Amino acid sequence: MEVGFGRGLLTPQVPVVLAGFGARKEPATEVHDDLEVHAVVLRDGGTTVCLLVLDLLLLGADFAGPVRAAVGQLLGVPVAQVLTASVHTHSGPAASAAMKRARWPVPPGYLEVVLAGCLEAARQAQASLVPATLSYAREPLPDGLGFNRRELPYDPSYAVLEVRSPAGELVGTLGNVGIHPVALGTGCHAVSSDWVGSYRAAVTASTGAPAVLLQGALGDVNPHGFDHDHPVEGGDWARAEELGREVAQAVEDLLTRTAPLPGQVAVVGHRVTRHRAAPTLASIIGGKAYRSVEVELVEWSLGGVRLVSVPGEPFDALGNAILRARDDRALVAAVSPEWLGYLPSPFRQGYEESMSYGRRFVAEVAALLTTPPR
Repeated sequence: MEVGFGRGLLTPQVPVVLAGFGARKEPATEVHDDLEVHAVVLRDGGTTVCLLVLDLLLLGADFAGPVRAAVGQLLGVPVAQVLTASVHTHSGPAASAAMKRARWPVPPGYLEVVLAGCLEAARQAQASLVPATLSYAREPLPDGLGFNRRELPYDPSYAVLEVRSPAGELVGTLGNVGIHPVALGTGCHAVSSDWVGSYRAAVTASTGAPAVLLQGALGDVNPHGFDHDHPVEGGDWARAEELGREVAQAVEDLLTRTAPLPGQVAVVGHRVTRHRAAPTLASIIGGKAYRSVEVELVEWSLGGVRLVSVPGEPFDALGNAILRARDDRALVAAVSPEWLGYLPSPFRQGYEESMSYGRRFVAEVAALLTTPPR
């Protein structure tokens, strides 16, 4: 096996409208930290896969499609072997034309910025391919990092995929943690990756190797101590920085308990189905109400650990069901390859349900996600 890591920039020009909070009306007039895309390329014999994790709220099909096609052409692989995922920061621009209906317009020329950043990250990852071995660990998430904002039973876990050279040198890490990047709050009016950038910086400073954060089941999980009703004017930068360091420490601790994996990469599932969207706020914003919506589910095996794409924001309960169906040997990739609303579990009445594509849509997608391809 060979593995490489790469990085590109996605930072928009300011002023820019930030996506994620309806209560925030003013555009951002400064850049606090650059938005990035991180690429991980894994090659095993004739199989190459590329994961792209973007510092954005979400990708629409109008962004995810061109990005995956362009990177697939660069690497000479089909679209199923390229996956986009978003860290879901609420302090970045929209990356879907449909978000204009939510008053989050895409910045002019931003698709070209995203394409260029993703291609640069993929080129770097391809150029840096080195022989490598994989290790993996998953454990319960330490207390005090996140909380269930719906007051539902909360049983989170987190994971790390560790990449080392045959000589034992750390090549990079892929952490999998599900906590909404909203620590900055609605008072933030600067471009930022929220706590994710602090996480990457802390892990890289400690290990000397690239660190990628893949969001897991974050749909009903907020940072511990987050208070939506009492935002800090200008953004709670201290809390975002602190949370990033705390998550980094947890992942660094987990690195000491990883177990080796066989060096095998495979695409074990690529399912494209269609499901009818109910008339909800999310489907109306997305222009999909009453329509048959295409749903793409991609699943890779990385040394026997499944990487499962989830096209939206899964609740913690759904994330756990996805893991149980795979004997807890999986990485849950939320908001991947695009965003198709929340995936509430259980489905009740609330904001997240209004921002889903409806009860039946969610149930059908959840049933597929919890039935692994064989």
